[in-house]
Amino acid sequence: MKLDRIVAAIDFSPASVRAAQWAAERFGDAELVLAHVVDLPDVPSFLEADLQDQDEALQDTRADATARLDALAADLPRRPRTIVDVGPAPKRLAKIARDVAADLIVVGDHGPASGFWDALGTTAERLLHEAHVPVLVTRNPGLDEPSMVLAPIDASSEADAVLAWAGLLAGLFHAELAVLHTVDAALTGRVRLVSASGTARAFEDKLRRSTEGWLHDRVRAAGLPRDRTLCLVAIGDPRGEVLAATERVKPDVIVMGSRGRGGLGSALLGSVARSILRQARCPVLVLPHRAGRPGA
Repeated sequence: MKLDRIVAAIDFSPASVRAAQWAAERFGDAELVLAHVVDLPDVPSFLEADLQDQDEALQDTRADATARLDALAADLPRRPRTIVDVGPAPKRLAKIARDVAADLIVVGDHGPASGFWDALGTTAERLLHEAHVPVLVTRNPGLDEPSMVLAPIDASSEADAVLAWAGLLAGLFHAELAVLHTVDAALTGRVRLVSASGTARAFEDKLRRSTEGWLHDRVRAAGLPRDRTLCLVAIGDPRGEVLAATERVKPDVIVMGSRGRGGLGSALLGSVARSILRQARCPVLVLPHRAGRPGA
């Protein structure tokens, strides 16, 4: 499995430029496509007369964006293709990715309040809702080759795809892989209430051993190298445990699914994915619910 083509979303901010540069360096064998979307606000009817020349202004904006995108492309290795489009950014970026048969969309992280990726959680959620391929948010991309990939998984149907993508990135980066599953603390809480402390600890140990066995089976079924794959089991709140795991294993990239629990899980970012996107200190690759295994 390999990545053939990557779309990097560019709004000419330093973060989006760094994201494109990082993608060009880390995925050098893949074709890179730089995409800029002119996302203009709707014009109120009472201002239409004042903006009669907006079509001409739009053409000027597109021409300027094309020139800037070409200049950026010239500074990158293996000069990438460039595309400038107009419309709602998440929807148009998803369409560009489909049109060029991209395997991945790369975006920059602008932090809490600036630029095209304002309100990161909301914008990423909209893009993930539209996209058919994973979205990689490049927060704090390191200068060195990534050496650790963290893949939190649950028992959902997304787990196989998460493991496949995590394994692909670990292979491309020659990195180690840590696979984490968190057992919901609610499963042990009731036992603690009605049992002696020793019984509760024994039950918790049994849950942990069973989960470790299940996790090793998933890793083996995914064809991941056992000598470079660490299986981690935690008991607690998934959001907190994933963040705690990032402190222990220091990942350079996190790979995870986007689904949440409940009826809206297939359309909206789950609470765990949303928390990790906003709090992780490294690039995060999130699989939208439509995405399958790489190359599928």
